[in-house]
This record gives sequence, structure tokens and C-alpha cells, in this order.
Amino acid sequence: MSARLRGIYKRIFIDEVQDLSGWDLEILRFLFGSRTQIVVVGDPRQATCPTNNSNKNRQYKGAKIADFFTLLQNQGLCVIEHQAVSYRCNQTISELADLLYPSLPASRSMNHETTGHDGIFYIRKEDVISYHREHSPIVLRYNVSTQTEGLAAKNFGASKGLTFDRVIVFPTAGIVKFLRTRSGTELAEGTRAKLYVAITSAKHSVAFVCEPSPTLDKF
Repeated sequence: MSARLRGIYKRIFIDEVQDLSGWDLEILRFLFGSRTQIVVVGDPRQATCPTNNSNKNRQYKGAKIADFFTLLQNQGLCVIEHQAVSYRCNQTISELADLLYPSLPASRSMNHETTGHDGIFYIRKEDVISYHREHSPIVLRYNVSTQTEGLAAKNFGASKGLTFDRVIVFPTAGIVKFLRTRSGTELAEGTRAKLYVAITSAKHSVAFVCEPSPTLDKF
């Protein structure tokens, strides 16, 4: 089978590999054991759309797919190359997003553009409309049940793969706690991945709608 595959394909490329799960990982294992060159690309922090809900390989679901590739590398089946560079987010946004996955390599921003309103901001509900009028951010929410002061909004997951100059985030209680403690590992895995996607969709600024505190003000 491996020889037949090699005879048809010299190289196979797989994108968004972080969303593969269950038995799909067994297909990956087979491919890496073949003589065909396999190149996969993905970000474990953006595992928001699993291909299936099988219990097979559940220990590698979501961000833990990084452990699966570490296993393959230890078995001599692949070589991991970390590309921890962001061409979208500025450094401040990248640093906040990195707090969600402290065990993964920190990102280095290549976005050095300054606009006069850059980085992370915290605003009160009563200031949302005026802030939106002044800065025109895209409004992001966890899901449709989130109240956004009457502003049109996208769910966090719907921002995946998109780029915006600015976003304003209506956070859940768990996300507000993360902003105060800086401990991303306390968030549920699905929430953590979706928040990462939401934060890193912005180039210049991310504003969170929550009551500022001394801790938040010093980010």
C-alpha cells in the first residue's frame, strides 16, 4: 500500500491539521510511515472544529494534538518545526494570546505598525457605543446568547481565518477571570481555543468589555 501511494503522490500537504481527531490520526500515522513526503501545517491553539467526536485518540484532542506529533517525532516518523511568528497581531496582542497556552512556544510579532490606538484595552458597557463609533472595531462574542449592546456581532469561532484591524470582545465570566489571573489553563478547552482565535484576529487592538481593575489596567 505504501509503495502504491508513493507511486501516485510524491508529496501530500495537509492544512489545519489541528482539527483532525479520532481515527483520522491513524490515517496520519499511516501516511507518516509511508515513503511519500508528508507536510502538515496547523496551530494547536486553534483547534475549534474537530473532524469527529470519536473516543479514539481522545488523549490527543484539541491542543493536545501537539503531543501526538511529539510522539511521532520520537518514533522517527516526523520532524516538528515551530513557526512562532505572527505577521498579523502586534506584540502586545500576541503576548496576551500566548498566556492561553503557556506550554507552547511564545509568538514573536512582525507587525511593527503603530496607529495611535494599539494593544489591549478594557472598556465599560456604558462606553461601548462611543468606543465603537470612534474606532470601528469588529464585535466578537462567545455565542448568540451574549448581549452586545445592540451592535452586530460575530461569534468567536466565525472569526477564524479572518483579519481585522480592531476587535471588541464581549467576554464570558470565565474570560474575565482569565484577564485578571493571566492563567489561561483555567479556561475550558473549547473556550480557550475560541478566545485565542478571537484575540489573534486583530492586527492593532483588542478591547474587552468589562469593568477595569488595577490588574487589568496594567496589561
